[in-house]
Amino acid sequence: MDTEITRLEKIVEEKYEVFTKDKESILVKIHELQKNIEQGKTETPRIELYREQDALKKDIKTLTKSFMVDRDSIYTKIVRLQETKKRMEEDARLSKESIEHNLNKIQDFVDRGNTNEVFGAMEAIKNSLMIINDELKSLKKVDDT
Repeated sequence: MDTEITRLEKIVEEKYEVFTKDKESILVKIHELQKNIEQGKTETPRIELYREQDALKKDIKTLTKSFMVDRDSIYTKIVRLQETKKRMEEDARLSKESIEHNLNKIQDFVDRGNTNEVFGAMEAIKNSLMIINDELKSLKKVDDT
C-alpha cells in the first residue's frame, strides 16, 4: 500500500512539472504578444493580438483547472489509501491485544455465515487464546513472587 501511495504522489509531482512547463510556455507567448502590441512592429492588427492574448489566458485557466481536478482526484485516492492502511494496522494491533476485538470478529464471521471466512475466524480464535495465555503467564509470575 505504501508503494501505491508513493506512486500516486510521484504522479502528482510529474503532473505539476508538466503543468508548470506548459503554463510557462503560454506565458512566454503572452509576453511576446504584449511586446508586439506595445511596439507595433507586426502587420497583424492589434485587435487580433489582443484576441490571441485573451485566448492564451483562457488556455492557462483551462490548464490550471484541469491540473487541479486531476491533483484533487489523486489526493482523494491517497487519503483513502492512507485511511485504509491505518484501519488495517489498527485491526492488526487489536487482533494481538484485544480479546473483545477477536470475539467481535468471530461473531461477524458467524453472522455472515460465509464458509470462506473460516480461516479468519480460526485466526481470531488463535489470537484470543494467545492473549489469554499471555495474561495467565503474567498472573502466574505475580503469584510466584
